[in-house]
Amino acid sequence: MSKKEVIFWILFFLLNALLFLPKFLLDFDSSTFFPDFIHAGNFREKWKFFFRRDNEDIFRISVDLLILAWIVVLFKSRKLPKPFWPLAVGIYFILFLYQIYQGVIQTLYHQKPLFYSDVLLIQEGLSILAASSVWLLVLFPLVIALLFYLVYLIFNRFKKISDHLNFSTSSKIVLIAISIPCLMSLIDFYSRLDNLKMAFPLQAYWVFDNVRRSAVVYRSTHQLNPATYSSYYNYKNCSLTVKPNIYLFFVESYGRILYEDTSLRNAYLNNIKSNEAQLKAHDWKSVSAFSQSPVKGGRSWLAFTSFVTGTNIDKHALYDYLIDNAEFNLPTLYKSLKTFGYKSYWLSTLQNERGDIPYGRYSQFYGINQWIRFEDLDYKGKLYGVLPAPADQYSLNFAHDFIRQQATEPFILFFISLNSHYPFDSPDRVVDNWRLLSQVNYSSQESTGKTKNKVDENYLHSINYQLDYLTRFIIRNGKKNDLFILIGDHQPPVVANWSHSYDTPVHIISRDGNLIKNFDKYHFDEGMVVVNENERSLKHAGFHSMIMKELIHSYGTNCAGKLNYFPDGVQLNSQ
Repeated sequence: MSKKEVIFWILFFLLNALLFLPKFLLDFDSSTFFPDFIHAGNFREKWKFFFRRDNEDIFRISVDLLILAWIVVLFKSRKLPKPFWPLAVGIYFILFLYQIYQGVIQTLYHQKPLFYSDVLLIQEGLSILAASSVWLLVLFPLVIALLFYLVYLIFNRFKKISDHLNFSTSSKIVLIAISIPCLMSLIDFYSRLDNLKMAFPLQAYWVFDNVRRSAVVYRSTHQLNPATYSSYYNYKNCSLTVKPNIYLFFVESYGRILYEDTSLRNAYLNNIKSNEAQLKAHDWKSVSAFSQSPVKGGRSWLAFTSFVTGTNIDKHALYDYLIDNAEFNLPTLYKSLKTFGYKSYWLSTLQNERGDIPYGRYSQFYGINQWIRFEDLDYKGKLYGVLPAPADQYSLNFAHDFIRQQATEPFILFFISLNSHYPFDSPDRVVDNWRLLSQVNYSSQESTGKTKNKVDENYLHSINYQLDYLTRFIIRNGKKNDLFILIGDHQPPVVANWSHSYDTPVHIISRDGNLIKNFDKYHFDEGMVVVNENERSLKHAGFHSMIMKELIHSYGTNCAGKLNYFPDGVQLNSQ
């Protein structure tokens, strides 16, 4: 093999590695540089690991690039057409950019990318990024441009070497040796070429499959018929003799990983047992279970919208379509409670300096009577996180006092926390006087173990902080018949990975033992800890019917007909 051939193969493998580098870097915390064949198991398991593995290493082969190498070798004796190399470079750039996009979606959301949904998601993400950090918005495309320039230089060198090279038998043997496992993989995965864990992928197929799936989702979304859905959640013939105030708290990134990860489990369980003991001491009863979220590592709005609408919304495109079309007057939990005289409040601590949050559309879609927004909080203290936001303890207590001053009962208050949002920047501890958090120069005097570098420790701290201030809030502010629902939206991004489930803990808390007892039939465990971890999980979309059914069961009268529980929610049907 000549020196030029050696350079050719070095450049080939370098270009090949670059295609897989984005996913490796994005998954750096949970991937190893070299594939771990030693711990892959017996020979059979090692053989499987060779062709398909979760580890996002760069020691894979792109079948697309291999096809390019075959074309160069086979047509070397003939002159390649002029458009060949520009077309090859263009395809490579598309695949390289797609790998970056796919890696970001996989890392953040642990799902396959979908153009139809992700375009809208990326637009909103960029707008948030622009509002919070303009320099990052400039830096990101600059880095991409530099990467593309580097790829162009390598590819240009690869082209020049190929144009002046006569391939020896040794090079043909190398090419055949690489092609054999690629061909075996394509035969084995011929009906599953969309598998993102293939070690010998046909990456162009991933792009085409994304386009195909996007077209399918687009068609099904735009053929939805809202009329077939609304009749399932109709409680107009019912009434309540007791109307407990309802607090619906979504705890950001509160996932089942706290049970599944041994480095988190003990500290989490010790803390939540302490919270349970405090609640018991003040006559609060609680039950807990796991609920399957429609999403895993992000997009909280899909999780809580599935919860309150009672239908599974797992794609941003579907969510956006429903929000933008007024005829989809879905009977949300807020609208269902409104038939009983409830007023609904939504606490949103997101800053809206540019005025691009469509509160009017959200009010119409969800059925919200009144918003308590960032500008209402009169908050002057430290802001936390990447969004950024006030201390959640302050925001919630402020909202509670605001509602009490309205003298309107019954009510439902919705709040999704922000201090436990990635990168898990929370206050050091819960304070006795929440108003102090709004003082400009206030700082807590003791730390509870936050670190600068360990994401998992900061995650654990942020969740414990949420549970601590929520426990204190319930004890201090809860009335006799109040109902509190604490639930996670999804697993934490970066901390969780593909192997973790979609489950999140859910806690239902009340002083009414009879109401709490009603949830036994759904396989809740008594207390704040899920004991039967192998029990089948509930689903976020099932809670609308569950909550209404049990409220009416405990406090309802004059309700004609059987009240149904829809464990999977109700499906939106096509026309």
